[in-house]
Amino acid sequence: VALREESCKALARRGLAAERERRDVPALLEAIADGEAAGLPEEELADARAYLRVVVAGLLDEAIAARGIPALQGALDHASKAGFGPDADAKAKLAAEALAEEERKAAARAALAKAAAQRDREALKA
Repeated sequence: VALREESCKALARRGLAAERERRDVPALLEAIADGEAAGLPEEELADARAYLRVVVAGLLDEAIAARGIPALQGALDHASKAGFGPDADAKAKLAAEALAEEERKAAARAALAKAAAQRDREALKA
């Protein structure tokens, strides 16, 4: 039984190490859950959670800089899955504000395009 537990822990450690290389938030969350299930010591799990926070912060920074709606939505989704929502994390709050601003801009662009198309139809009728 002890050998099997150690084997599970070793497998969980390898999984955590592999996912740290990829910066894949869902996979890292899964590896952390596997580590918890395998009974890894809390300090190892705390280290993995701290790294997860660094990855999420990096994704949020990149999305805020890019200001693209899909990037912002994706980064906020990852932050939410990792437990870092706009109320708990300043970067997530900035990303949520940037997303709202970019969505307002997109809606304004769509309204302008619709208005321009409407004018073109009116000009063609004349």
